[in-house]
Amino acid sequence: MDTSLSPRIAEAKSGKRCLYFCDAAHFVCGSFLSYLWCIVKVLVPSLSGRSRYNVLAAIDTITFDFSYICNETYITATTVCELLRQLKLKHLDDIPITIVLDNAKYQCCKLVKDLALELGIELLFLPSYSPNLNIIPERELGCIKNITKSKIPDLQKPQSMTEESIIIKIKKM
Repeated sequence: MDTSLSPRIAEAKSGKRCLYFCDAAHFVCGSFLSYLWCIVKVLVPSLSGRSRYNVLAAIDTITFDFSYICNETYITATTVCELLRQLKLKHLDDIPITIVLDNAKYQCCKLVKDLALELGIELLFLPSYSPNLNIIPERELGCIKNITKSKIPDLQKPQSMTEESIIIKIKKM
């Protein structure tokens, strides 16, 4: 990994390459309670737990340019393809683009690899079970989830608060 990632980081620092790190976050709208003993029964308003809000994001390692796609269903290979097209439209010049991804099935499938090849985007996959190598750390995604949960007054409409929380958090990174 060091022999493939380090040269790309050096190229990105010198302006010869766009280097993005990509990851997904899945927000579940609902209450998660642990064991609690109390005298009075307390009801917490919540959705069924089936309501999800997904964010697939890519962050430029040098400029911290942030691209993302959100949906309420699932992150699939077509979602990843949509993000690849979005990134290619941002960089119509001849500077090569490399995207570092984890090994999620929807990211390393043939559809995504074929589109990346067609668009001239290099995909660089992290080794399995190595979240410490991803520049979008899981703890940052956890912070976004906590910010989102604390700011959602209406459980039926988390989208605007989620997008706002993500943008605020990324700008602070």
